[in-house]
Amino acid sequence: MIWLAFCGFDLYINSENQLVFKKFLNGNVVHIFEYGKQVLSLDVLKTPPRASSVEVWGESPGGSRDQQAWVWLTRDFSSSKTIVGSGAPKLLLERSTLRTRDATRIAANAALTAIQRRTLRGRLLAIGRATVKLGDAIRLQDVPDEALNDTFQVRSVTHHITKQNGFTTAIEFQSLV
Repeated sequence: MIWLAFCGFDLYINSENQLVFKKFLNGNVVHIFEYGKQVLSLDVLKTPPRASSVEVWGESPGGSRDQQAWVWLTRDFSSSKTIVGSGAPKLLLERSTLRTRDATRIAANAALTAIQRRTLRGRLLAIGRATVKLGDAIRLQDVPDEALNDTFQVRSVTHHITKQNGFTTAIEFQSLV
């Protein structure tokens, strides 16, 4: 499923037990959480990007000629190569299914976006909010670290009901870049 991220799509099962395969844009709903009010705990992991640029190339020279020419082999990948971003380190992706320059461009942009989104991840424990779902976004407010007063993509949601803590919602999130 990691390759779906490099295509720019999310894959999950929603609360209606339907398989969802779509690009995450800004979230179906943006839920606002105020630090010190609804937020019980906040853990954040900031990491440098594992790559600053992405180079993607396909396999077939046929993409520049005809969709039916996929069986042709090539020694020169330059016609189907795309580079996005700049600097080092560079992530190299070779996918034989990428047969056109447009396909490699889309894959390269999606891969770079996925890498950039993983630079800021976290886990939020909040007073229970059953309306938060996959495909949504959260907006943090009044967090002492100004970089966290932003909107993030919801990556996982777990609701708990216990005698000791009551109804709580644990949300894992990542940057939107």
